[in-house]
Amino acid sequence: MSESEHTASASGQASDTDTDGDEQRALDPGSVGDSATLHVDNLGGIEELEFEFTPGISLLAGENATNRTSLLRSLAAALGGNDSAASLKTDAADGSVELTIGDAQYTRTYAETATEYTLGGEPYCDQPELVDTFVALFADNPARHAVAQGEELRELLMRPVDTDAIRREIRRKQDQKSDLESDIERIERRERELPALEEDRQRLLGELEELEVEIEEVQARANDLEPAEEESQEVAGLRETLEDRRGDLRDLEDELDTIERKIDFRKQEQRELRSEREEIEEELGEFTDVDQLDGEIDRLSTEINRLESQRRNLQTAIEDLQTVVEVNETISQGNLDVPGLEASDDLTAALDPSSQQVECWTCGTEVERDRITERIETLRGLIQDQREEVTAIDQRLEELRDERSDYQSKRDTYADLQARREEIADRFEMHEEQLVTLEADRDDLQKDIADLEADIADVEAELSQLETEEEDEPSEFVETHQRLTELERERGRVESKLEQITDEIEEIESLREERERKEQELSALSDDLEQLRGQIDRLETQLVETVNEMLEDLVEKLEYRNIARVWVERKTSADHGEESMFDLHIVREGEDGAVYEDTVDTLSESEREIIGLVVALAGYLVHDIDEKIPFLLIDSVEMIDAQRLADLLRYITDRSDVEFLVTALLLKDAAAVEETEVLSDRVTTYTAEFS
Repeated sequence: MSESEHTASASGQASDTDTDGDEQRALDPGSVGDSATLHVDNLGGIEELEFEFTPGISLLAGENATNRTSLLRSLAAALGGNDSAASLKTDAADGSVELTIGDAQYTRTYAETATEYTLGGEPYCDQPELVDTFVALFADNPARHAVAQGEELRELLMRPVDTDAIRREIRRKQDQKSDLESDIERIERRERELPALEEDRQRLLGELEELEVEIEEVQARANDLEPAEEESQEVAGLRETLEDRRGDLRDLEDELDTIERKIDFRKQEQRELRSEREEIEEELGEFTDVDQLDGEIDRLSTEINRLESQRRNLQTAIEDLQTVVEVNETISQGNLDVPGLEASDDLTAALDPSSQQVECWTCGTEVERDRITERIETLRGLIQDQREEVTAIDQRLEELRDERSDYQSKRDTYADLQARREEIADRFEMHEEQLVTLEADRDDLQKDIADLEADIADVEAELSQLETEEEDEPSEFVETHQRLTELERERGRVESKLEQITDEIEEIESLREERERKEQELSALSDDLEQLRGQIDRLETQLVETVNEMLEDLVEKLEYRNIARVWVERKTSADHGEESMFDLHIVREGEDGAVYEDTVDTLSESEREIIGLVVALAGYLVHDIDEKIPFLLIDSVEMIDAQRLADLLRYITDRSDVEFLVTALLLKDAAAVEETEVLSDRVTTYTAEFS
């Protein structure tokens, strides 16, 4: 054993804990140099245990049935795993695990229900799939299982990537892009109106110039016709009254023009809202039965919950069966002192150990040793069947979650459309209320103008009559001022049209800046869409490159000499729509130096397990999980020889920033790993029954 080895106390806590002298790295929360303390109650085979880990590589060394796996699975539970988490102790109604790093504490609680148990608390990570797939590298780890069964690897390696969220974001940005393109097209249509509007403005400016000249001439004549001193005060008063009334009329007509423009604006807004509402109604019409959407979401959620519960039960059963297999193997090999397995003096049994009669440690009957071996193989087959059932459930869960996501997306779209329709209705009603007020004001103004025009006509008639009586001829003053009034009205109408057209031109010209801004937004949005569309592709490429790089490094480092190359090929197929596939290739080299492609089935157990671990580690690195979770847990690696296992553990610590690398090993395997001296002072060995 190395100098850093420690013997655990009865409680499982290592004594004389050392801290290695490696460079300290910031850990959030906690810091490098902080030990991690785990307190377990009633989980797996553990009744109560408090255990302390130091940073670096920790080897949990012990024989089978010493609860090393229960300790690792309890740690996985504290980290946030579900499928990899320990199960509740069979004779306990509740249990818990608490992980302390520095000043931070993380908990996982278990409570028994009528059919199973529920999980609670606040674990280290709220993404159980990260822990289950890339942190807890146990015998039933999905990556190791997928490689062993020759299954497709893409779905597994891409689990941390919410592809549904990416696709929803793509759809959202596509809608934004469509809106921007519509806005830009609307502005461009308005800009195409500019030449005609500019032509109208020039024509009105010409008319206004002519009117100004004529008004100036008529005004000059009117000035020449100012009342003489001998003119009566009554005529002078009427002329002054007439001037005041005409000034009031011009003010009312200007106010009427302003109200007319406001009415036109409100009506235009209503037309646009009405058009948008019709489009929304058409989209809402595609949702024939919204209640069915809610029903499908509820149905799928219920089915997902049922399958998740079934999966947890299967995982618990697999864990229990695995423990039974390990105990029976240990007993069968004579490594435990169990009644009925004492050495036999029977010559036949000595020559043929499989025929040795032993007392079954569970039922007490006498059976031959090979019958126990047969039962172990039967249990292994049952474990394999249950693992395949777990895989089938995983695939079905993925399908159901995708289906539920589609229904939820439709439901969200429906809710957004409804909200937009209500907003449009509110705005339309607001414009309608404003129109009622404006049209009432317009009617009042038109009545005031009519009354004022009648009043002016009366004054003009009275003035004309007085001037005629005094001068015995029609009043040129009245005629001149009537003409001046007509010209000023015409000038007002031309100025109003000119102001309206000028405002429209200025509005369109101001849209140029908005168009440029929207074009910039559209360009940025197009870049975002390209980035999103390529995000999955880039992640897949990075994953495959990392897996292949690590496989190449390890095949060479671990000296699997009859394997020329192991690599993953990423390929797309029209048969698989948008999703690509990751195919694992094994290339062997024959004795004559020729290379040929082989299958996973021909790999040794050690080779399969190494490749499975590498696949999981590649995901661990590519998704930066070592920056999110400071632990990496490894179990069931007895089939990997000590030298290769030591090289693998060293490779992991060199390649990643993992703070705590915890591996469960048999005593002899832990000793053999230390004897390689590959890990030097990076390793701490704990030996005890972890219970």
